Amino acid sequence: MVRYDAANTGAAPDATGPSAVLTAQWETGRTLGTPTRPTALDEMVFTNGINGICGFTTGGAYTTTRSELNPAPVAVIRDRVYATRAGAVFTLDAKTGDERWVFTPPIETNRLTAPAVAGDTVYVVGQHPTQSPTVWALAALDGSVRWRVELGGETAGPPVVTDNRLYCVTT
Repeated sequence: MVRYDAANTGAAPDATGPSAVLTAQWETGRTLGTPTRPTALDEMVFTNGINGICGFTTGGAYTTTRSELNPAPVAVIRDRVYATRAGAVFTLDAKTGDERWVFTPPIETNRLTAPAVAGDTVYVVGQHPTQSPTVWALAALDGSVRWRVELGGETAGPPVVTDNRLYCVTT
């Protein structure tokens, strides 16, 4: 998740932060490259770095990794981790790291943004070398395309979903 929740809204109404001096509860010696912002779900924490997606229990035990080369933040919903790599969107089982599905856009895509998940839909923006960015709406269950729309501009950031609306900044 890019901004506190799977839809990337930035809202964290039920979250509470630490109220005292912070101390490390656990650390890992695992090399993560340059990790992205961590995403937490129940007793697990996920991060995506140049060396892959890593999942840890909050007690520190390493649980799973995938060697994917797109260090964009991941979205974690229920038992699934949604992520992107250079030319595909995919989901993993949060406990085992097994791949559940992969979606490869039928047009050349040189970069996909971090995913946003709202309800049963995964949203991602694809950057194309010769045309405007495209927003893809995929079924969270199997990765099938629900719809797509080409945006204006040359580049676009990750989508944000709130109040049945999708927002995306383009340049």
